[in-house]
Amino acid sequence: MAIKLVFNGQKPQNPTADETRPTFKEAFLDGLIFNNLSLIDFVGLTPIIAGGSTVINGLILSAATMIVLVTVTMFALLFGARIGKKLAPAVYTLLSAVIVFLLMWLGYSVIPGEMLAVGIVFPLVAVNGITLNRVRNFKDKGAAATFGDALGKGLGFAVVMFAVCTFREILGYGTFFNISLPFFSRFHRDVVAGLPGGFFIMAVLALLTRFITLKRAKKRQEGSERE
Repeated sequence: MAIKLVFNGQKPQNPTADETRPTFKEAFLDGLIFNNLSLIDFVGLTPIIAGGSTVINGLILSAATMIVLVTVTMFALLFGARIGKKLAPAVYTLLSAVIVFLLMWLGYSVIPGEMLAVGIVFPLVAVNGITLNRVRNFKDKGAAATFGDALGKGLGFAVVMFAVCTFREILGYGTFFNISLPFFSRFHRDVVAGLPGGFFIMAVLALLTRFITLKRAKKRQEGSERE
């Protein structure tokens, strides 16, 4: 015999799939700030540390990463169920490699000088940990939320890359967008533009992100206790 529970004279209602799915805004902000993989899980650091020494280099790598991440994620949304879990990693990696190849071909045709500066690191975009992490843990949240999540994670990576590149270029080379700055052009330190400087700046950004995340969680807890 089935037993039905009644609360306040009403039958309990189970939330539908659409009600539990995050909105585009929620998924976007989560990927951009609150679940920024580069600062929380330290995923996808290789392009940032190895190639993010100038702002121009960072913008090129960030744009490529966003294109690959969004394209592969939406491909997973449309065809992931047909591919299957066993073939998915190989298919997504192959798709990433094809996109990166096309972007490299286009880049060397349009901005050959800038592409030479990131030529060694650029192919690593195809196996960026952020893209692999996203498709490995892919969940169908609906087209809007899936696109928002991918876009947020891509922009989150770009924001981190831009911040690291800005500090490294200004303090390491005394320039910004390859333009010499009056004060820093005389007092820059090359070590900041190198790998040690990249790791140090990443550590500072990760610490600030952790502080903001804990403060946000504390406010949420206090709000729930008041209710």
